[in-house]
Amino acid sequence: MNGNKLKNLLVFVLSLNMLACGSTDQDVLYTFSISNTSGEDITIQGYNSNIPDRVQRTIVVPYLDSFEEQIKSRDSGPDYDFSDVFEGDSIIINYNNLRTRTFTCIRRGSQGVGCSEPRNILNILPAPVSGQDILASEYEFTQTDFENALPIN
Repeated sequence: MNGNKLKNLLVFVLSLNMLACGSTDQDVLYTFSISNTSGEDITIQGYNSNIPDRVQRTIVVPYLDSFEEQIKSRDSGPDYDFSDVFEGDSIIINYNNLRTRTFTCIRRGSQGVGCSEPRNILNILPAPVSGQDILASEYEFTQTDFENALPIN
């Protein structure tokens, strides 16, 4: 066999091998769940700390109800967390216009500003669900969260 035919055969075999192997890049499903047992309806407004007057997203979770969102990604794609759900690195939680609480968690490009504050929903990272290509984050707004929020005058 001459050199060109051998070279073409080798390229053909390697190409077939690569096609047979396929990509190992699989879909990963991120599931974000918020439940509300605070005693009040809550409204959560997401924004970026560098533009605080511009609300990116508003999510309402009535008392004794829940909210769920799923984001599909490739396993080699970006990691997602609650900041992606709220479309910002900061949130304002309003408890039926009675109390309010603000949280910030700036992870990307910094050292985690505000992320370690207790009960900061933006600090919750998805955890794997056993035996599935799912990463899940769950958060429950409780009566204690309501009591620890600042009264609205």
